[in-house]
Amino acid sequence: MANTSTVHIKTDFDCKVYDYGQELGTTKADTFCSFELRKGEHELTFVYTKDESILKAITYEVKDANCDYRLIVEIAETICDKAKQLYNLKDYSSAFALFTITAEKGCDKASYYLGRYYCEEKNDKIQAFKHFQISANKGDLEAKVCLGCCYKNGYGTNINLNKTIELTLDAANKGNERAMRVIGFYYEEGIGVEKDLTKAVEWYIKAAKQGDAMAQYDLGKCYYYGNGIEKNFAKAVEWFTKAAELGNKYAFCHLGECYYFGNGVKKDFTKAVEWFTKAAEQGNATAQYNLGVCYENGYGIEKNLRKALEWYEKAASLGCEDGKKQINKILSKNKTSNHKKRCPFNDWNLGRETWDAMTDGMYGDYPGSVDDYGFLGY
Repeated sequence: MANTSTVHIKTDFDCKVYDYGQELGTTKADTFCSFELRKGEHELTFVYTKDESILKAITYEVKDANCDYRLIVEIAETICDKAKQLYNLKDYSSAFALFTITAEKGCDKASYYLGRYYCEEKNDKIQAFKHFQISANKGDLEAKVCLGCCYKNGYGTNINLNKTIELTLDAANKGNERAMRVIGFYYEEGIGVEKDLTKAVEWYIKAAKQGDAMAQYDLGKCYYYGNGIEKNFAKAVEWFTKAAELGNKYAFCHLGECYYFGNGVKKDFTKAVEWFTKAAEQGNATAQYNLGVCYENGYGIEKNLRKALEWYEKAASLGCEDGKKQINKILSKNKTSNHKKRCPFNDWNLGRETWDAMTDGMYGDYPGSVDDYGFLGY
């Protein structure tokens, strides 16, 4: 964005107006991003670029604004909201630039997001711990949960399960639904506390009622398997459905199983395939395997061995051993039954390339003659 002034002032803002576009030339100016912010009588056009010298200049410019400090914090919080949008759009470098600035201006949430950035994108656990700690010390509940996770896994610090429970429980007691779900998980697994499935369910219920999709799924599992509560397939379906409506891919898969087996709902192979497909497309290995079973046997969908192999292969690539077994089983079975049949093409290289493309080299060299795979439909 060329020729864009950094700050536009109304009333009692007493800042100079800089035109970094002209100062640096059009090429660098085109890398600018900007947005306007209005707070009452005050108006600010905020511009940032990835050039560190300009970031420092902007930081100094905002810091030196002759206005109420509370307004500066409001500005920082609004910029932080913009940074969160950029983060969700996976524009991490731009988000990082804004989070860095707003963290310096007193926005508690910015340090939390910087921690996530260092943890998720940079794999820098030391910096992640540092920023989670800054934000947690200022009272941010999400940061406390993440800081507790750092203590649990030894990310950027020594393992300290007492701190893990202390931080997570504090956030949970203050109403943070993610903390409620996580403390439920700690009770379910016996991490830092004595294993207690009943308490796990109690926390899952609290988080689920506040709309935490993962807690809704976890609660559904508890009802499905009877962990810490009486088994109830209908209740399991209820909570799986709530979680699925919020996009939880694990709930997609479990709902598929409920419809597949008729647990808590009327057996319906078509709906089972619909839910397995949703979960499989989001990379759930169990759903990919189950979808392969449906295609292999024609359950709720037209039988298609080639599609079955594709989904088994995807599941196998994510570590699903059953997926690997089914691939070998299908190929072995069809090698015998199709050995004397002629394939529409009679070209060894084409057959080998087809095998490689389907299995991505997972199963080594093409294992038979080209005639063995006529069942694939070529």
